[in-house]
Amino acid sequence: MLDSFKTLLIIMMRAGSARAIIVVGSVGLTIFLGRSTGAEGLGQFSILQSIIMGAGIIATCGTDLAILKFASGDKETRSKSILIYALKVVAIPLVLIVVVLGIMSEAIYAFFNFSFSTSAWLIFTVAITSYVVLNITSSFLKARTFAFRGSIAEPAIIPIVALVCCITGYYASDFLSLDFIVKSYLAASALALFFSLFSICYSFGKGGLVELNRTEKKAFKHSAQHFFVYNIMGLSQSVGLILIVAAALPPADMGVFKAVERIVVLANVVIMMLNSFIPPKIAHAYQQKDYTKIQHLVDFSCMAGVICFLPVFLICVMFPEAVLSIFGEGFEGGASVLVFMVSAQMFNVATGPMLYLLNMTGHQMIATLILSFVTVVILPAAYYFSHILGLQGAAYSMAALYTVPKLILVFICLRKVKVFPFIGMFKRVLGS
Repeated sequence: MLDSFKTLLIIMMRAGSARAIIVVGSVGLTIFLGRSTGAEGLGQFSILQSIIMGAGIIATCGTDLAILKFASGDKETRSKSILIYALKVVAIPLVLIVVVLGIMSEAIYAFFNFSFSTSAWLIFTVAITSYVVLNITSSFLKARTFAFRGSIAEPAIIPIVALVCCITGYYASDFLSLDFIVKSYLAASALALFFSLFSICYSFGKGGLVELNRTEKKAFKHSAQHFFVYNIMGLSQSVGLILIVAAALPPADMGVFKAVERIVVLANVVIMMLNSFIPPKIAHAYQQKDYTKIQHLVDFSCMAGVICFLPVFLICVMFPEAVLSIFGEGFEGGASVLVFMVSAQMFNVATGPMLYLLNMTGHQMIATLILSFVTVVILPAAYYFSHILGLQGAAYSMAALYTVPKLILVFICLRKVKVFPFIGMFKRVLGS
């Protein structure tokens, strides 16, 4: 049975309310950084965030996506067991990564010329642990169809809490240093971790756990391994690109690039809002071999994504200098970069959840191979073009990461799953 567009819209609005809170925090914190510490301070903080995010993705070991696949449509007691097992799987990798980064902290600070003095051990322990636990618990809540709670429990909620701390500190002292912002981010990570654990306990309800048998554990681990490789490729494209660009660009240009990326990432908020409930529904429909429902879900995702992102796209294309001026002085030079990148992101939104579609329908290996190919080709080119063309070269690289894999994925999904963006909608219109 197909969910009506009205039903899907209601679910999306519930997740969207959480996304609205998250985007205020993410963009607001970036604006505070730009205005208080300038482009150079913003560049340093963005590099630190990228290191935390990269370490968190590695430590998660693909269990977040495996939970989305295995816990959707299952009995509550079994889903709880899957969550507990996932937390056990990530415990050792998490400790190892925190220890390695702590040992390398002096070298990391020196290489990126970090000017803040907050303890690296404290940063990596609190922030990375929070990222991993939030990722896993958020996936569990989404798989259990708690769209709003699952969205709020994501790592992306941390900036809104950090923003509140920054605003409080600014009005208390009329001064906002990079060190204070880093400490605010740490406090926000700890609070978000507490909230995530509370959400899980609240959502568990009554009922005991069902011990997973060896076959179920093996299937979960096997799926998590595929998703881990997929996450590593995605990590190379997002975090890897930021770090490569940071190595090639001056700190001030890196700050401008990060400001542009924060605006463009508004589209990711729309994408993540849809991904908070679309992938589990796709996985459930695939288990029932209901390809009509899968096409229906993809059509809705494409249409809703375009409608939600269109106002941001039009404002950025028509008034790029005015948009960048909100970050303070020295950011207006990225206007042409903003127009170029926001156009590439619109294409990304309009083509729907193709990567999730492959992952949720048993084609993880194909998705991984596509991402691997794109990563091997584009990342080395990103350093070259960023070094030669500066900010413009970094924009070309980011745009390529948005568009090239999506083009390939669209045609792979048509061949493997017989699903194509908007085609189901066109058939219904023509049929009527």
